[in-house]
Amino acid sequence: MNNILLKIKKNTNIKKKILAYSGGLDSTFLLYTLIKNKIRAIHIDHHQNEKSYIWTQHCKKICKKLNIYLIIKNIYIQNIQKKGFESQARNLRYKKIKKHIQRKEILLTGHHKNDQVETLILSLKRGSGPLGLSGMREFKKFQKIKILRPLIYTSKKKIYKWAIKNNVPYINDYSNKNITYDRNFIRFKILPILQKRWNYFIKNSLKTMHLCKEQNLLIKYFIKKSIKNISYKKNKINLFKIKYINKILRNNILKYWIKKNTKHLISKNNINQINKNLIFLKKKNTKIKIKNFIIEKFKNTLLIKKFQKKTNNLILYWSQIKKPLILPHKLGFLIFDNKKKKNIPKPKKNEQINIKFNTKGKLLTLHNKYITLKKIWKKYKISKNKRINTPLLFYNNKFVSVIGIYDHSIKYFKKKKSLSWIK
Repeated sequence: MNNILLKIKKNTNIKKKILAYSGGLDSTFLLYTLIKNKIRAIHIDHHQNEKSYIWTQHCKKICKKLNIYLIIKNIYIQNIQKKGFESQARNLRYKKIKKHIQRKEILLTGHHKNDQVETLILSLKRGSGPLGLSGMREFKKFQKIKILRPLIYTSKKKIYKWAIKNNVPYINDYSNKNITYDRNFIRFKILPILQKRWNYFIKNSLKTMHLCKEQNLLIKYFIKKSIKNISYKKNKINLFKIKYINKILRNNILKYWIKKNTKHLISKNNINQINKNLIFLKKKNTKIKIKNFIIEKFKNTLLIKKFQKKTNNLILYWSQIKKPLILPHKLGFLIFDNKKKKNIPKPKKNEQINIKFNTKGKLLTLHNKYITLKKIWKKYKISKNKRINTPLLFYNNKFVSVIGIYDHSIKYFKKKKSLSWIK
């Protein structure tokens, strides 16, 4: 137990700690280890077992006895038969924890040595590279939550012996033996056979994971050095330079670059598409969509940007100017602001106020002169991806302003755009 406490202090200087407490053996072991520390606990009821209410009451009872503050929250999982059930449950669980974790608080979980080996086998099943085969990290961030796994090098056997010796009550969830789920299948069907044949299997698996971790760090080091020579900015790569880099290095650079910009790991198929359709295809302005991001070729550059829903030909009517106008696609809203320096003509009594987006052709202004948006975009150096969703102000179909850009009195906000009128 002292070793675990030292590990927690070594990995983080954060004093605030919250334990993901299921009531099972592993989290119970951690709970009792940390009794004398300032700690909170959170229990998530998945409502997947008829006994889940009894387990919640058990967690309440134990925490009350040990004088530990406990948060109890519920999650409800749809499509239970779906293959991605485990990842769906994990994501919902962490989303719920995120809402209740305090600033500068670290989450402790009960993952142990056996869990690591199960993760290795799952990674082999998926065909993962060195990163996947290096297993779960002792300390990591997930959904902006700092997570520490202090038991990651402690065996299940050792934890079980402690529970028997100290006669500590814990929940034994028999549904965990449901081998429909991959992890349970590995735990109860695969690992026992491997350990019976080779009693050193878990020990050597951890060695392999450590070697993969080292190899991944080495690859990362060389990629970081290489990417400096071929990138203009964080989201831009010189197309000419990357084209003539060794294929293996190029593929690893692309993986690293996309992960850095999107937080997504991409498949080998995605890499092949980028090579074939963007890097080596002479056709201009080609694009590839990966999740909610677009990778495109622009002149001699490979560019990555967030996918934006187009608002072309969309017209919004603002009949009540005293009320905020909600913009589409989570772009924010417009609000009339009396406090701002007045730089926009106030609409006349019967004038219709319209908001349009990225309108093409010549625009007729209030002074009965024509202007093109192209000139405005160039003058104010507005990038193509910003142009699509920038709101344009019209009175009776006469162009007044590009909100936040063309008029100097208005700042461009991501969540809120303010207007002011000239009296």
